Amino acid sequence: MFKGRSLGMLVPFMALGCHPLRELDDQREAPPRLVQQPLAGAFAGQVTALYLVPSDQDLDVEGLAWYEAAVDDVRGFYELQSGLTFDFNIQVVQSAHPAMWFECDDGDTCWGRLHDQLWELHYPLYADNTCFLVAQQGNGAHWAAAMDPLTFGGLAQVGADAFQQMVDSDCAPGVCPQGGQDGDGVTGGIAHELGHAFGLPHPPETLPNRAFSIMAEHWHYPDNGFFGAEVELLRNHPILRCAGPGCEPAESLQGSCDAACGTQAEAGCWCDPDCEAYADCCADVGVCTPPEEEGTCAGYCGSQSSDDCYCDEECRDYGDCCADGSACATCGYCD
Repeated sequence: MFKGRSLGMLVPFMALGCHPLRELDDQREAPPRLVQQPLAGAFAGQVTALYLVPSDQDLDVEGLAWYEAAVDDVRGFYELQSGLTFDFNIQVVQSAHPAMWFECDDGDTCWGRLHDQLWELHYPLYADNTCFLVAQQGNGAHWAAAMDPLTFGGLAQVGADAFQQMVDSDCAPGVCPQGGQDGDGVTGGIAHELGHAFGLPHPPETLPNRAFSIMAEHWHYPDNGFFGAEVELLRNHPILRCAGPGCEPAESLQGSCDAACGTQAEAGCWCDPDCEAYADCCADVGVCTPPEEEGTCAGYCGSQSSDDCYCDEECRDYGDCCADGSACATCGYCD
């Protein structure tokens, strides 16, 4: 996984909607409704990828095949960028409701109807260690996701109508840019929503190189990744497991910032202002940010200031000089 520092800052924008090439206002809260625990064990420890077909539509076989390939591509993306992987299985579900029943003008309404549908079908939403990724066949499906932090149970919703556009364009997952962007925003949207279902939030708007994260601008997929702090959160999720030796936290984080403040240390850890966001700071990064000196020596040269700091010859030895203590040296410690 390359460092986000190598990617130029791109201008993000926010928009409420269902288009996969927009940055979605998509992170939701799990509703306070009773989980149907008896069935939960059958779905625990994996991503259950549902393909939901309205009652008045036939199964789109090509769209289903593309969806399965896309979920597998997303799994490979997680392995490459975080060192973590997950198991998944695809299930086709026939709804008792027509496509019109799912139509809505806002994300909250669509989100509520998806919950109603899955509860009718007795899926154990937000049960312990479960994750449901639902592709809703039809027009206008919103993209959204949530995770219950108490159970690690997650749910993500994506629109399968976008899959047919990819099929018609003969685009395999992760290959074709859309809408004038530089990446696959549809497959990237699936990776993004799955990240929310695993508990990842949107990165802060002020974070340098925010566009590097799949949780910010997913339309750069697959040429983006995860920040170190995001990987740390993913490591704590019970559905995700190490895909190989690169999964374990780097020992280089125990390196030193001695003579490396503001850059990368020889051991591989970092000593710059962004290392906390990337979760790759050296253990002693605090030495690069000495405590701010306070107080003034005005009127106190050669003695202790009223601010409790000192302005005498010994203050440098004791480390208790006032912020402007050096000014006293120009006048020989005299007022």
